[in-house]
Amino acid sequence: RNIDILGGIPTIKETMETSLVVKENDDSPAVELFRTLRNNLLFMLNEPNKQVVMVTSTIPGEGKTFISINLARSLSLMDKKVLLIGGDIRNPRLSHELGIPKTKTGLSTYLAGMESDHETMEEVIFPNFHIMQAGPVPPNPNELLSKQSLDELFVKLRATFDYIIIDSAPVGVVSDSFMLNRVADLTLYVMRENHTQKDTVNFVNSVRNDNRLNGITVVLNATTPQGKYGNYKYGY
Repeated sequence: RNIDILGGIPTIKETMETSLVVKENDDSPAVELFRTLRNNLLFMLNEPNKQVVMVTSTIPGEGKTFISINLARSLSLMDKKVLLIGGDIRNPRLSHELGIPKTKTGLSTYLAGMESDHETMEEVIFPNFHIMQAGPVPPNPNELLSKQSLDELFVKLRATFDYIIIDSAPVGVVSDSFMLNRVADLTLYVMRENHTQKDTVNFVNSVRNDNRLNGITVVLNATTPQGKYGNYKYGY
């Protein structure tokens, strides 16, 4: 089966202090391409109750956190209330990529029963742009993600937010994202030019054919554009 491609993000020449490149009232080529990615995503989510998107990849370094952050920010600029969740509880990256302090609470502490109010863990980064960090790395990530409290949390979050983006773990390394799949409506699978192995295509097709991830579509990252963009390091 052919893999659907949602869009592509090229390399970017500017050196950024954080991975957040989407800004308000910005018409730069990168921001425009994230708008295109966002609009394509909204077309796929154009059904009742479709609002949770999981972003994953095969291995670290393909840019899933970069895509997650900027896609969530782009959605928030449409006056939609958006929550970005650090779903990679083995290797949390959101605080580093956003240049904000790492919190002592987050998804892991909620699932472990150490926190009962999810709202206390939500940080407002910009208007309509909220994040929930992964929290401290637990000794039993897979078991935590299997808990019924995850399903109950997402019922509450769906009622509060217009869109929820989950920055999840790479599926070629650990099985955590397959556990998160049950609360996601759509999966964005990030592949990076000159980094992702060619046999990943066969792997993604296998995952799709086995229905192990909901609504898989591919995002191509760090593509070689026709224009002049140069190189951009995403912090990996």
